[in-house]
Amino acid sequence: MYRKNKNRRILIALVAVAVLLVILFAVAMTQSARIRAALEEARDRLEANKTPTTTAPPKDPLPGYLSLKNRAIGAMKLFYYGDDSVYGRGSGTMPADPANEGAGQGAYSMLLHKAIAEAYNGGSSIGGRITTYTKEPHTTEVLTNDFLNNYFYYGMDFRLAILSPSDRILEKNAEVKAKDGYEGTLTGDAGKDIEDMIRTIRENAPYCDILLAIPYDASASLADTLLALGGHYGLVVADLRPIGATDGMVHTEGEDIGFPTAQGHRAIADAILAAIAEAVDAGHKSINIPSTKLY
Repeated sequence: MYRKNKNRRILIALVAVAVLLVILFAVAMTQSARIRAALEEARDRLEANKTPTTTAPPKDPLPGYLSLKNRAIGAMKLFYYGDDSVYGRGSGTMPADPANEGAGQGAYSMLLHKAIAEAYNGGSSIGGRITTYTKEPHTTEVLTNDFLNNYFYYGMDFRLAILSPSDRILEKNAEVKAKDGYEGTLTGDAGKDIEDMIRTIRENAPYCDILLAIPYDASASLADTLLALGGHYGLVVADLRPIGATDGMVHTEGEDIGFPTAQGHRAIADAILAAIAEAVDAGHKSINIPSTKLY
């Protein structure tokens, strides 16, 4: 009898606990529903009273020639590439000594840069970039890497690249390509290496126009290559060969033999500026990058 009563009490206690748990669960669910409803009401109230805001997408920058045409230069920068002549060799102010305050001032790149600022920016300075002078021509691969590094890492907003790959540069390409263990992108083929440089710049910096300057001393094969690439990619091409064929424009003796004189540097700057002015006046726009390569 005692055992039956004990079992009955245990059963009653278990039932009571179960009922209590059910009640507590129901209360908790009700409370949770109330909290959830209150939160949803607060959310709806906030949404109803929120002031709509819209952010206009950033305006696309203008390519180089159009930026110059519209005097919308802003933060745009120019990029220059060539062999020793682009640094001023033959002008009398070759930048062999960085401590020389007048170093490079007679270089056609410097003269051109100042002329562009005067013509399209009211004389105010425009940012620019030229690879560090090393007394050795920079390969097209070095140039491309320098461009990309400054464009992406340093945020230089290049909108116009004036490229003048010379026969000396192409010889340097072939020399580097032939070195044991070389694992870069150079092929040693003039057309392929120059085209790779052009495509890489256009693909990574779509608002950077490219002007190809046929060097004053370019071989016939190099000139043909640059003209063909200019046509294929819709680029402005400035042919500087007539300057090299004019008396007094190129040194005929001395340590600078074969390089432009001070007068030659000025003539090169003027010729490239004239090509830029023609493109600006025409509102030149670079075509979309062709899907197929030329070389």
